[in-house]
Amino acid sequence: MTFSIEQLGEIDSIIGQWCVLKVPPEIKNQIDHDYEVDGQAVTLLEVRPMWRGPPGQFTRSPFARFRFVKSSAIWKIYWRRQTDHSFVSDAQLDNR
Repeated sequence: MTFSIEQLGEIDSIIGQWCVLKVPPEIKNQIDHDYEVDGQAVTLLEVRPMWRGPPGQFTRSPFARFRFVKSSAIWKIYWRRQTDHSFVSDAQLDNR
């Protein structure tokens, strides 16, 4: 099950605005934030120029994920630990 058009608009409004405001404009060419929606999950990404490679290529590293559990109307939060490459559940947000 995927998000509705209205939900996608709300996600874009909230998460998109956070991504725009989180990084100061003067360093956006060095680091930026973006997000991807996949099914019932929203993944936050850190975007940086590639360390080695042609100019204009970027790496997109996930650092947090919000997954909506429709049956209970709860958002589960996951993040990446520095020592662990898998997402780890931390808390839940009630959407009621």
